[in-house]
Order: sequence, then structure tokens, then C-alpha cells
Amino acid sequence: MTTPWRGSLATTALSLVCLNGCSSSNDSTFNNAAATADAGKDSTTPWPDGSYFGDSGGCRGFECLQVSCDGGATTTLSGKVWDPGGINPLYNAIVYVPNGVDPVEPFPVGVSCDTCATRTTGSPVVATVTDYEGKFVLANIPIIAAGLPLVIQVGKWRRQVTIPNVRSCTSNDITTTQKDLTRLPKNQSEGDIPRIAIATGNADPFECLLKKIGIATTEFTIPSGTGRIHYYQAAGGTTLTRTSTPPGEDLWEPAAPHLGGIDKLKTYDIVLLPCEGAEHRENKLATGRDAVVKYANAGGRVFVTHYGYEWLAHSASGSTSTPPWVSTGTWHDPIDPPDGTVSEKDLRATIDRTFPKGIAFAQWLGGVGALTTTGHLLIDEARNNLDATTTTTSRTWIRAPNNQSKQVVMHMTFNTPIGVPETTQCGKVVYSDFHVTTNALDSSQPYFPDRCRNDPMSPQEKALEFMLFDLSACVQNDADPPVPPR
Repeated sequence: MTTPWRGSLATTALSLVCLNGCSSSNDSTFNNAAATADAGKDSTTPWPDGSYFGDSGGCRGFECLQVSCDGGATTTLSGKVWDPGGINPLYNAIVYVPNGVDPVEPFPVGVSCDTCATRTTGSPVVATVTDYEGKFVLANIPIIAAGLPLVIQVGKWRRQVTIPNVRSCTSNDITTTQKDLTRLPKNQSEGDIPRIAIATGNADPFECLLKKIGIATTEFTIPSGTGRIHYYQAAGGTTLTRTSTPPGEDLWEPAAPHLGGIDKLKTYDIVLLPCEGAEHRENKLATGRDAVVKYANAGGRVFVTHYGYEWLAHSASGSTSTPPWVSTGTWHDPIDPPDGTVSEKDLRATIDRTFPKGIAFAQWLGGVGALTTTGHLLIDEARNNLDATTTTTSRTWIRAPNNQSKQVVMHMTFNTPIGVPETTQCGKVVYSDFHVTTNALDSSQPYFPDRCRNDPMSPQEKALEFMLFDLSACVQNDADPPVPPR
């Protein structure tokens, strides 16, 4: 037996329909449904239990539709969260039911120093985060005749959907039946996608990974376009289909003739700076380097690969100043195979399992088929530019042996600004000494997206995908396991 639904709220919430997902332009869908329900109830008259719908002194919004079950039973919803293509499950995704009264707010435009404490809006009735298999379980969910409003979020990735036919006082498993509803959006019509800048490089076709995870190619545009992935061309990088793609310096360099710098960078949530095949110091002046550091310190997220260590380890040509991020690890100039220190193909890398998120990373990789039977990640085109991380500022995620049997760092992260209390850190930098291999490219095609092959993700591409979504999520001390929003 359950407690009866209060008043006519269950029927008046019938306006809440969003079976194909709600975009950011439809954020009011859930809120209007509850507001309509609230208007259908005289707010001066209490429910039988003495509470008021929409009143802070009692239950609020959809909290009023949580039910009490006999025999210790509860009403639960379980499922999995997937990447935009529905290919791989996602770890540490937030899943929650809003209260329908307080709005699920549009995200602020541009970078901001947000924290895990302020990552959700809509006053969740119940909330959780996914485990390494992408699984979630929400307990004591409300029962709403028109369906259950559900918000799925990783940083500024967000999708709002409605789950139909939720039954009370039992387990509702939608892992397979509603899989298409519990993935992140492919395009803006399905939901929110962070604003991302990519400066394509000669050696790392990272843009092909973005396509593989399921982002619609219509979201890739030049900066003046309406897509969420803005395309710049760094040294030797691919260009967008037959369009005039601006150079990478237009993103980070404020000096004429470019129009980049900190103000341009701060319009993006994430900046991707893949390997250009060389250091290319000529396009990384002191002013541009300073802008990238300030961007990360303001809450920006930066992903760099291989020769991207130039942003971290060196000063601009002619400068005698110490680069701010050189202290994050022990760096050296490029050492590449065959006469370098790591293998060119099938390097047997080890995941660092000494911290909770590292354990989850290893478990996730195993679950998506990216590890060998011995638990190693095989990496092609690996390099050795980072011997060790500084434990007080940085976190090692992947190690691999060099030819002298020394374990060197293949992947690391650090929160920004460095050298300040972690409670004031809200930006993040990812450095990977491997990247998407050139095997991902179709050399017969000159432009994106045709230049990207349609092969399944390689093991190292899956590792990079995990890190991209980890970079998107709210910044925390990675020594701690993620916690649901309160």
C-alpha cells in the first residue's frame, strides 16, 4: 500500500512531456509543469500531512509526490548514462530529479569559477552520480502521472528528459529500455553542450575523437558559426570542410594581427590544444602563453597532448622567466622513438590505482574492453616528455616503462591555480604524452569530417574519452571519490 498522491497534482502535471529530450531553450518545461500543478492547489490549505506544495515549511514541488511504501519497499529508478553516441558508459555523471518549482537554470556563458557545490540547479529532490559502469540508482523518486523528469549532467553537458511509466514501490530499471534517453546530447536540440575550442594539430587528430564519441558534425563550425565546437587550425592541422579556418593564434594570441587572448579564451568552457608535431614556439608568444595560464586559473579547462608540453614546460623564445606550470613535473625536451625511451607501438602502460578515481578509471577501461588480459593499456605512438609528476600539485594517471626500465608518466592532471588551497581551485589541465594516432585519418580526404575514418575507438582513444569527460566535470581533489550533489 502507498500513501495517496496529494490533491490533483499528479493530473495537473500532465504538461510535462519531453520524451526526446529538452534543449537549453526548453529549460522551463519541468518548471512550468510544477508551476501549473502548484496553481491547481490552494496554497493556503495544507495537504493531509500538514505540508504545503511550494512552501519552504513543508515539501516542495515534486517532493510532495514521493510515496511511502509498505514493508520497507521504495520506489527506485536505475539505468546507465552514456556518451552522446551511446557507445561507452560515463563515470561520475550526475543524475537527478528536479523539484519542478525552482528552475533548472541555463548555464552561464563562458568560463567561470564554479564548484562542485554549485554544479546543479532545480533543487534536486533526489540525486546521485554514476559508478565506473555508468550505472545509477535513484531511491525514493516521486511518482508523476506524466512521467519522471530526469536531468543528466557532466559539467556543462546536460540533457533533460522524461521517463514514462514509472511504477511506485518497486524497482524501475531503464538500462536497456530507455538507453537513448540516458545518453548525453549529440547536438543542441537535445540539450546542453559545453562551448569547446579546438586548435587542430599536425600529429593529433583529436577532432576525430570528438566525432567518434557521437557529437554531431553540424556542431563543428568556425568561431563565427553557431556550433558548440569551434574550429581553429594550429600548425599543420586539418581544416573544416572548404571553409576559411582561422589560425590557432586567433584563439590565444592578443597581439596584432590576431584577435585572441584571455577575453577570447574565456568565452570557451574547454580548450583543446592537440599535438602539432613539433614545439612550434613561433606561434606561442609570451602573451599567448600568459593568456592560457590566466584562462585555466579563471576556471577554464585545458587538454594538451605530446608536444603540447610546450605550453607547460617552457618559456617563450627569448624569455628568461620561469613558466608557471613547469613545477607540475619533471620535464625534458622531446625524446621520440626509435632512438628515444618508449615503444612506438603497443606500449604496455599501467593505470595508477592508488587513488579512488584511478581505481574507477582502471575499472572503466576494463569494462569498455580497453585493457589486455593482464590489465595493461596498449598505446601506439607514445612519447616520453614527462619523467615524473610533482605530487603536491599533480596527479599521475598512467605510467609506462622506458627502455631503461624506468616508469615514466604517460598521463597527468593538475588543478588550477597551482599553489593555492584546493577550495579555491576551479580550473584543470590534462596532459597526455600519447594522443589519437594518425591511423584515425583517411589520407585521401582533405577536410573534416570526411578526413576522419569511421573505425571503432582504439583502447587509447577510450582512455582519452574518459579524460575528456573527467575534464568537463566539476573540479575536485582527485584523491577523493566523487559525491552526489546535496
